[in-house]
Amino acid sequence: MTVRTCLPWPDKRLRSKAEEVTEITDEIREIWNDMVDTMDAMPGVGLAGNQIGVMLRLA
Repeated sequence: MTVRTCLPWPDKRLRSKAEEVTEITDEIREIWNDMVDTMDAMPGVGLAGNQIGVMLRLA
């Protein structure tokens, strides 16, 4: 898996509305696994897709 870089404030993507995921694909699974690894590597208790530049609502 991969630890992704978190976007710094005030990146405009942090205030953008992410799109709903309607189908779980292998790509979505890979993004999800990367998000879990990224969240585990950072201080905090959660992570939104747009914080790593992925404009999808995954949870």
